Order: sequence, then C-alpha cells, then structure tokens
Amino acid sequence: MGACNNNLAKEADLKRRLQSGDKEALSQIYFLYWESFYDTAVFLLKDTYLAEDVVHDVFLAVWNARKRITVQTSLKAYLSQSIRYECYRILKERRRYVDCEDSHSEQGVNSVLEYFDSVELTDKIHKTLNRMPSKSQRIFQLSREKDLTYSEIAEKMGLTTKAVEYHISKVLRALRNAIYILLILFLG
Repeated sequence: MGACNNNLAKEADLKRRLQSGDKEALSQIYFLYWESFYDTAVFLLKDTYLAEDVVHDVFLAVWNARKRITVQTSLKAYLSQSIRYECYRILKERRRYVDCEDSHSEQGVNSVLEYFDSVELTDKIHKTLNRMPSKSQRIFQLSREKDLTYSEIAEKMGLTTKAVEYHISKVLRALRNAIYILLILFLG
C-alpha cells in the first residue's frame, strides 16, 4: 500500500507542477507514459507515424490547456483517455474521407488518380521537401532513397534514433499537409 500512496503523491505533485507551468514536470510525465500511449495509438490507428503525432499533439494540448484542465482521475488515465479520443476522432475523419471518396468515385475519381500521377504532385512534394531544414531533408533522403534504417541513419549522422524519428515524422507531416491541401484545391 505504501508504493501506491507514493505513486499517488508523485502524480499529485506532477499535476500541481504541470498546472503551474513547470516544463520539467511535463517532460517527466511524458517519459513516464509515452510508450504505453504510443502503443495504444499504434494499435488503434495502425500507423506508427500518425500514432507518434497523436501522442505529441495530446501532450502539446495538455500543456497549452494546463491551467484549465481539472484531472478527476489519475493523470495516466486522463491522458490515456485523451489519446483514445484523439485516435477515435482521426478514425472517424478517415471514415468520412473514405465515404466522400466513394461518392466521388461514382463521379469519376479516375481523374484524381491521374492528377496524383502528374508532374504537379511531384513538384509540390519537391517544393515541400526543399522548405524543410537541411538536416531533415538529409535524414528523409537516407531513409527513403537509400533505404537505411533509423539506427543506421542515427549512426551515420551522429544522432539518436529518437532524433531521426522526429525528423522523419516532421517531414512526413509536412508532406501529408501539402498533399491534403493540394487535394482540397483540386476537388474544390
């Protein structure tokens, strides 16, 4: 029972420090729980990059709303529920997108596929990559064009595997956003 009380006291202290704006408390909370949250998000979304984004987005949202948040349960339970809600929201959006895509297919989505094979898409991808920091570009190139693993890239560039994952995630997020915007503009 003593360990349980100790964990409750530690969590209460972390909640208090987080609400007062202590970045170290956020960091401690993140490193305590991120792996299980990431596993949950990967299980629900079946996408490692998106799962990583969800975990980071939830922690960022908690940080930004730290003064307004009232945690009635344990901090881990609160954050876990937030991760699941965000995953469900994304899955719901995907379902809507697939439904929309199905309705457009009846109206000739083949033209969309032709569009995505076009020079315009390639140009948009290259422009997006060129706007990224050179380190991110290099890491992405090593991953996609040279087919190196994250650990091989980390060793080659003198970085941690987590840093490589961060850069790859950043580039993929920028590419997804660019392609999404292009799709919106195309479909009007």
